[in-house]
This record gives sequence, structure tokens and C-alpha cells, in this order.
Amino acid sequence: MPVLFAAVYAGWVVPQLWSLVVRRVAPEGALAALLFMSLLCLAAVILGWRMGTRRTVNPLAGLLPRVHEGKVGKAAVILTGFALIGFLGLGADPIEAQGSTMWTGHAAIFSLILSIKTASFALSLMYFLRRKTGLSTALLVINVVMFAPYIIFYFRRHVILEACLIAAYAFLVVRSYAVPRVAVIAGLMVTSMGMFAAEEIRGISGEGQVPRLSEIAEIDFLALNPINNPQASPEIENAANLVSAVQISDRYTLGGQFWNRFVFQYVPAQFVGADVKQGLMLTPWPAELTYSVTGYVPSAGSTQTGIATAFMEFWYFGCLLFYFNAYIMGRLWLRALAGNSWDKVWYAAGIVPSLHMVTHHSAVFYVSFSFFVAILTFVAYFLRGNLRANNPGGLRSAGLPAPKA
Repeated sequence: MPVLFAAVYAGWVVPQLWSLVVRRVAPEGALAALLFMSLLCLAAVILGWRMGTRRTVNPLAGLLPRVHEGKVGKAAVILTGFALIGFLGLGADPIEAQGSTMWTGHAAIFSLILSIKTASFALSLMYFLRRKTGLSTALLVINVVMFAPYIIFYFRRHVILEACLIAAYAFLVVRSYAVPRVAVIAGLMVTSMGMFAAEEIRGISGEGQVPRLSEIAEIDFLALNPINNPQASPEIENAANLVSAVQISDRYTLGGQFWNRFVFQYVPAQFVGADVKQGLMLTPWPAELTYSVTGYVPSAGSTQTGIATAFMEFWYFGCLLFYFNAYIMGRLWLRALAGNSWDKVWYAAGIVPSLHMVTHHSAVFYVSFSFFVAILTFVAYFLRGNLRANNPGGLRSAGLPAPKA
């Protein structure tokens, strides 16, 4: 994970920070605070990962249930079925609604269910790599089909990231095949350019049309990089203004954003009513606080970044949110190396939400991963795969060296 975080910093954070430094548009004092907070968050990830990957008894071993290896195929079928319900539910909407990222009504519920495709794709691919049967092939094809529209037609960056990382992860943990470093570096360069040109690519794709290579070749990718075009990606500028608003107002939400995100994602307004849902919110959203204090209006569709929202929550101590994220993922990584296919799914489910802590908001891992925990736990116990019964000793009974006295 430290490598993945470093890649996000190098390809996404640094170009935008450079743009702010050159243009000198950040509020006074906010840029220095944002730079320091960025370094703290990255250092917290490194420290959290090192602590999490220490080979001691795994505290997560008794909390997260396991599916018996012989029932992995059944688990893949159930997870794929969950995701397919969401996929077909969204498929019933108009084409422009399917490509949206801000769903409302029943579409919001279907999109939440569809998010389980991260785990279903990981498990089905690992199942296919272990056993090439008719069932494993069919499951893999269904999962690829669920990813395809959001990659080919809508060019959703997070979906592309999910697909690539999970595929690389599956080959690593099943076949012990690591992507060559040259390919990784080349992929990061292409990803960095394509990331900032996403809107241009979506613009030429039309309504469900596949963009032609000739059209993509006409895009000036260098001109869309924040170093050359500051307006190409304004997220870090949003972050600087949010940090400034927090410093001026001296208003820290102390976990309020976590609650807001849980309410926003898991309380359906069509059942309880929009007014009731809004009344459950504890604190103003980051964009609302920024506007009320500084008058700055973020660009539509842009994020506030998890670096800034962590600062909004707990001042510089917000970096601890990144520490605990990395610690949990480190424990899951050890569990994945020592366990069966289901153990590997736990780590796969947390990869992209972890990286979104940098690009989106600081609560995304904890809010999104809780949904995965609920679904995966339900499936595990449905298949009678209780970890406490099968592996009471955690990592120690899984074959890893016992901790030194």
C-alpha cells in the first residue's frame, strides 16, 4: 500500500500542488498547512503499514469470518449474484443515468449493491486462476461484463483502477506473478495523463458509444495536465481553500463527516424522506463550510480530497485516519498471504477505497469497507465458514512463524 499511495501522490497530488505553488492562488498560510498535512498523511501510511505487517497474532483473525476453500465457488456465485442485481437494476435506467456518479432514488440503492463487484471480480478471477471450469469461466465473464461499460463507455477512473489493481493482485497471490516494474512505471505515466483527460474522453464517447482511437489521439494530454493547465483538475485547490476555511473558522467536525457519509450512503431518502435524511446530518459538508467562510465555490464534480477533510475532522491529528487505514490493510495483507481465497478477498475489497482516502474524502475507506464487511460476513456465515471454528489461532495456526518472545 505505501507504493500505491506514493503512486497517487506522484501522479495526482504533486502536479496539482505544483500548480498551486506556481500560480500562488492558495489562501495565505493554507498551502503550507496543506503541504505539511500531505506529508503527515503519507508518513502515517508508511508507519501504519509497517506496524500492520508485523508478524504477530492477527487481531482481525477472529473478527472477519472465512469461507472454507471447498465452498469458494459457491461464495463466488453468491457475490456475483449480488453484484448482478445492482448491474441489471442500473441497466434499466436511461443511458445518461447509467453513466452518472451521483445517483438518487432506487438507482442509489442499485449502485451500492453493484459496488460488491469489487469483491466478486476478485474472487471469481482467483477461482478461475485456480480451477478453469465451466462455472469459474462463466463467473469471470459475468464480472468482466459488469466492469466493461464503465470502462469502455463512461471511462470511470475508479472502475479502471479497480479492474487493474484487482487483476494484478489476483495474479500475485494465486500465481505469484508480479507485474514487471517497467510495465508499472509505463502504466503510471499513461494513467497520470489519462486521469486528467477523463472529461475529454467522456465527451467524445457520446451516449453509449465507444470512442475511436483516432479521436483519443487528437486529445492534447499534456495541455490537460495541471502543470500546464491549472483548471484541468482543481481538487488540491479545493483542499487548500477548505484548509483555509477551517483555519479561519477554527471549526473542526470531530468525526461529524464520518456520520454524514454514513447517513448519505446508507439512509435511503425515498424511504425516510429527504427532510429527515438532511436532518440527520450533524455538520456542514466541506464545500458548504468553504463557501460560507471564504466564498470559494468548488468546480462541479470535483472533490475536496481526503487530506483536507482529515484536517477538517481532527486538525493535523487527522493523519491518524490514514495510519489506521494502513494498519488494517497491513493486517489483511498478512491474513491474505497466510489464508485461503476468501482471506484474499478481504484485502481486495479495501484496495481502492484506501486510495480514495487521498483523492476523495477521509471517511471513504471506513464507510465503504463497512458495507463489504457486512456482505462478506453474511456470505461467510451463510456458508458456515466461521473463522473462529476453522482457524482459532489466526496467523499462527495458518503457518506463519510464531511471534518472538
